[in-house]
Amino acid sequence: MSPASRQQSRTGRGGPSALDWLTGLYAGLLRFYPPGFYREFSEEMLQVFSQSLSRAAAKGATSLLRLAWREFFPLPRLIFQAHWRGLKIGRAPRQASRLDRPSQERFAASPRDGRTSLAAAALEISVFLLTGLWLLLEAYVPTAIHPGLRSQRPELLSPIVLLFILPLAVLGLLRGAPRWAFPPAGFLLGYTFMAARVYHLLSLWFFTAAGFLALAASAWKVNARWPLPAHLRLLTSRLRRDWSYFSFAVYGLAPLVIHAAFQDGFPRSSTPYLALAVAVMLLCAALFARSLKVGYQMISLVAGVSASLWLVIPHKITNPVPLPAALLQADLAWLSTVWAGTMLLLALPGVIVLTRSVMDTEKPGA
Repeated sequence: MSPASRQQSRTGRGGPSALDWLTGLYAGLLRFYPPGFYREFSEEMLQVFSQSLSRAAAKGATSLLRLAWREFFPLPRLIFQAHWRGLKIGRAPRQASRLDRPSQERFAASPRDGRTSLAAAALEISVFLLTGLWLLLEAYVPTAIHPGLRSQRPELLSPIVLLFILPLAVLGLLRGAPRWAFPPAGFLLGYTFMAARVYHLLSLWFFTAAGFLALAASAWKVNARWPLPAHLRLLTSRLRRDWSYFSFAVYGLAPLVIHAAFQDGFPRSSTPYLALAVAVMLLCAALFARSLKVGYQMISLVAGVSASLWLVIPHKITNPVPLPAALLQADLAWLSTVWAGTMLLLALPGVIVLTRSVMDTEKPGA
């Protein structure tokens, strides 16, 4: 019998007692131990705790409080020590395959995504929904946003959106990189790039990115016999299994691209094309989330970026303040460059995977 089912059997007709509550709390805290330790020792530890709890309860409330203090107070330290011992043992190649079995199980089973779960689909498009709503408020109802919440630079979205997107990206990484974590990651990467461009720090951005990649490659080369950290292995596993995840991360740039393309529509837009671009972005994100085939997913992403970008042309033509022909031509050239670059980024993960597959098949003995 598992600790959870044993705890359920302790619940009486009148609701859980203090002993049941303490036992349930102890069983829940045991789950913070490493998976291997938990599977091997949790039953025995919970049984010993339950017996000690019953004996202490028979002696009175003082004994019960003394036992609870003695058992619960050192528990965080013991859990940390168990994780630390697991990390030290995991460095031994002889133990690597046995200790890494839970990670391999996580790699084998992909988390539920928008193709099978409406809740996951809603989470996957939440970034586009939030940023789209913010774009609409900035463009059509600027008085609804407090001036202190707007960006001090009109070229950038308000940093207030990071209060949602940054924690979502970090949480997704900690949860094993499910598909809903990729759009926030792509948005954050694009946001830092645009902020560096606005504040004339592109050189620092590129040097930082290049330095990070160089350090990562050096660490992998020096420690080639050791496996990558679990989160990085999850990312590479996602790419090998379904490269559209990374294309979805590139689609996370769509709100930033729309904001830059319709920059003259802030703080008050006089045409409906910005709202139409946001609607297309949301619709195509939802179609991607619910599509079962990679081909349909890529069509959704390409259509979403293309339509959102090229809707800026009728926006500028119908604007009450017409642009000079030279400026309009420059904007068209900029749109073409951004569109081509985004299409390249969308297709790049698939190209990498296909190239690697071809190289693997051409190896001797493959």
